[in-house]
Amino acid sequence: MTECAICRVILEPSLPWKVYETEHVAAVLESCPMHKGHTLVFPKKHYDTLMDMPLEEVAELFKSVASVAQAVINLPGVEGITLIQGNGECAWQNIPHVYVNVIPRYEGDRIKIAHPSSRISNEIQEEVLQSLVKEINEAIALEAP
Repeated sequence: MTECAICRVILEPSLPWKVYETEHVAAVLESCPMHKGHTLVFPKKHYDTLMDMPLEEVAELFKSVASVAQAVINLPGVEGITLIQGNGECAWQNIPHVYVNVIPRYEGDRIKIAHPSSRISNEIQEEVLQSLVKEINEAIALEAP
């Protein structure tokens, strides 16, 4: 038996609380939702993180996320959507399988995602900019045929 909770769900003969399914992606209602309609969208194939997935499969996953988000935003009273996709425990990924939370939001719902109020110096931002541009360009070069 697999140790991954999402893979175990996928192996169920009928996905519990399934709201959406394609050949490669599924979506189920979250078992401990922040709000009614909170949905998890995930690839059926196991990947620990988004960076482990081929780009074509990332695109298919997020196409499905957009479809699910459109349905959730149309639920009665829903005023917005928050998407959360974490990679690693420190990024709120509590299951080592790629998934995206689609969370319906309501004015005054008191769900908070903290953002530090401190600023990063322009010098540090410039260093980060240079590093990221280099990494992105190298990644793109690796993907080129």
